[in-house]
Amino acid sequence: MSKLTRSALGAAMTAAVAFATPAAVQAANVIDQSQTSNGAGFSSFNTAPSYAQSFQAGANNVSGGGFFIRGSTGAAPSPFTIALWTNLPNQAGATQLASATGTLSGPQMWFDLFWTPVATVVDATYYLTITRNFEPTTFSYNLSGTPDAYSRGIAYANPNYGATAALDFAFRTYTDDAFMAGAVPEPATWAMLILGFGAVGGALR
Repeated sequence: MSKLTRSALGAAMTAAVAFATPAAVQAANVIDQSQTSNGAGFSSFNTAPSYAQSFQAGANNVSGGGFFIRGSTGAAPSPFTIALWTNLPNQAGATQLASATGTLSGPQMWFDLFWTPVATVVDATYYLTITRNFEPTTFSYNLSGTPDAYSRGIAYANPNYGATAALDFAFRTYTDDAFMAGAVPEPATWAMLILGFGAVGGALR
């Protein structure tokens, strides 16, 4: 193969890769499931250390979650963990898919935490839990919610994750809108790939 041919082949291969490589996608966490009504404080973290809300995924991944929490005035900053589970943590075979820990500080606020996106099955049921990582001495923090405001899940508000079918916490889940982007070339990408390798073929003639 002559130097000229090798040079043309290299240029054609570079063009093929350039044609076939999709543009970088900027990931963004967007809300998937949510129940935003937070009219009252229902469950104190002094009553039980952990609570859960079931939901049905609306996307192919979950990248974070949050709860609306009411804190009493002057409540000390406190660490909490939010986690994603396949079932309630006290159920046999339950698997924790992801979790994150952060510090909550404020009289009342949305408390959101994020993690590396994990794959989920659309319309399958998952469980978002929130756990205190401290031993409070006063009733400083409470989960908020409203009666039966979310039709795709329920709250588990009693000790040992007892079901509370008539209650939903104020919660939300996030999905990464760029998750798995580019894993399977789209038709336009295949067309550019074919065009690029056509150039390679032309260079070999």
